[in-house]
Amino acid sequence: NYYAKKEYKKALKMYQSLKKKGNLAAINNLAMMYYKGQGTLPDQVKAVKLLETLIQNNKLKKREKSIVL
Repeated sequence: NYYAKKEYKKALKMYQSLKKKGNLAAINNLAMMYYKGQGTLPDQVKAVKLLETLIQNNKLKKREKSIVL
C-alpha cells in the first residue's frame, strides 16, 4: 500500500483512479489526503466536497435499503 509506505503522490493517484470507479473508501482517503496535504497541497475545499459526496452516497444507500419490493 502506497499510503502505508508514505508514498503519498502514488497513493493520491491510486485513490483518484479508484474514486472514478465509485470506491467510497478511496473517496474518504482522498478527502483526508487533501485535508492534510499529503501528496498534494492542502485543499480543505476539495476535502469537504469529497466528504459531501460520501454523505450523499450514504443517503442514497439508506434509501435503497428502505425500498420494499
